[in-house]
Amino acid sequence: MQVNAPFLTDLTLTGTKYVNEGDMIRLICNFTTSVSASVDLDWFFNGNKVKESDAHWRDRVTMPRRTAGQSHISELIVERSVHGDTGMYLCRAPNLWIQDYRVDVLVGKICTCMHSA
Repeated sequence: MQVNAPFLTDLTLTGTKYVNEGDMIRLICNFTTSVSASVDLDWFFNGNKVKESDAHWRDRVTMPRRTAGQSHISELIVERSVHGDTGMYLCRAPNLWIQDYRVDVLVGKICTCMHSA
């Protein structure tokens, strides 16, 4: 019995481009396929697969997924961002459909203080 791979018709990646160190990074990969069943999707950071068990991500990253009909959504949520989270994030759907997204973690808060003359 031959099983056909799901055919993708659309893939978008959106989210936080700039974030202050310590704030949350949230990326959303949204894609549509020819099937309603759950399909695999992988997240990468600077070329390496993101794994919740890796020391860099442990206790800071979650990757919730949901499917509604032929629409599939996967999120990458990084709590308590650090400067080392700056880089290129990529979501990879079936058949090597890929979108990438650059995120910059900014060190140092913006001062909103008033200066007197």
